[in-house]
Amino acid sequence: MKARILSISALALVAIAPAFGSAKLMEGDTSPIGVSFRLGGFFPIDHTARDAANTWFTGGLDYKLQDLGKSMIEGRTAYLSLSLDYTAKSDWSIVPVLVNYVARSGSSYYFAGAGAAFTRFPDGVGGTENKARFSYQIGAGFDLTTGRYPVFAEVKYVGSDQARFAGISTTLGVRF
Repeated sequence: MKARILSISALALVAIAPAFGSAKLMEGDTSPIGVSFRLGGFFPIDHTARDAANTWFTGGLDYKLQDLGKSMIEGRTAYLSLSLDYTAKSDWSIVPVLVNYVARSGSSYYFAGAGAAFTRFPDGVGGTENKARFSYQIGAGFDLTTGRYPVFAEVKYVGSDQARFAGISTTLGVRF
């Protein structure tokens, strides 16, 4: 129950965050406001998680928190983002809420983040167990289109303090 409340609170935070960027639209700015939405597949690495299925559904939101200007790598810009993902299959679910460092160069970008994941998994006796745990991710993306609503593709490794919650995620998304 505690994990569900925390997950709902994090989702509400990410859902409300775009309101802070809405002033750009009122000013006539047609560039993205810093919100990204993505859907795709998650491929668990652990055999126990793969027993539920080899491919799970995943979806997520990102909100650009702050521009950092130039990145540590020459020729790239950087920013911080807050991400919320939902990955599930059967009695398993993973909901990581992470703060990410994103470095961008042209239409490609790279990111790494860390935070908490709210997990649900079978307890082995017919029920489920809910736990909050450390989580992290590292990945790369590429903008497939440009303009007001750019479409992008991402690949990332999602990890946790337990291997059963680790895997590769591939998604397609759109920025607002």
